[in-house]
Amino acid sequence: MKKRYILFEFLLIFIFLVLPPLFVAKADGLSKAGNFSPYVITQLLIALALQAQFKVYFKRGADPSKAMIFKAAFWWSITLGCLMLIFALMQTLELFFEREALSRNHLPSITSFAGWFFLVFSVASAAFYEEVIYRQAIPELAAMVLDAQMEKRWVALSLEVLAIALFAFSHRYLGWIPVLNAFACGFVLRLCFRKTGSVWTGAAAHFVYNMTLITFSLLS
Repeated sequence: MKKRYILFEFLLIFIFLVLPPLFVAKADGLSKAGNFSPYVITQLLIALALQAQFKVYFKRGADPSKAMIFKAAFWWSITLGCLMLIFALMQTLELFFEREALSRNHLPSITSFAGWFFLVFSVASAAFYEEVIYRQAIPELAAMVLDAQMEKRWVALSLEVLAIALFAFSHRYLGWIPVLNAFACGFVLRLCFRKTGSVWTGAAAHFVYNMTLITFSLLS
């Protein structure tokens, strides 16, 4: 495995997948979530391709043992609980500052089964995609490139902060409170990845968290 190839891959992901969300002016993804979107399919295919590749890189296979299943379930519950607590804290902050709704997307009125299906599919795909990109690709590929430097604690810490900050500022279009919310959630989700060695546990918690907030917004 050549570091030049890994560096090239990292740069491609950074330039084409990580940088664009930092310059988004407004949210329109969820407003189309009730309809079929080729963009969602593209995101999912990219995430699945990267995940398959990472299994080769890190030589991580599926472990169906009861211990691993219990560990995944434990960290899923801990992660989801922390995400909900962070959201509650952000909502409290909104009471003291100019209101910046975390669900500022103009959510559509979804009444059909197909609409709900595509909404759930879109949210699940987005959660999985973000876990692969921000919790795995950015920090893990960068660590592989800087392998000789990873023994320095400040280098390892810088990579962790970079990945979390990139995820947080990709929510900049929603306002500063959602950025703070995403930063705290990114920390929790990265910890979940480090503890379980898999994006699937964090993706499941991320999906349930997002879907819960969106469902309440749609039904309210």
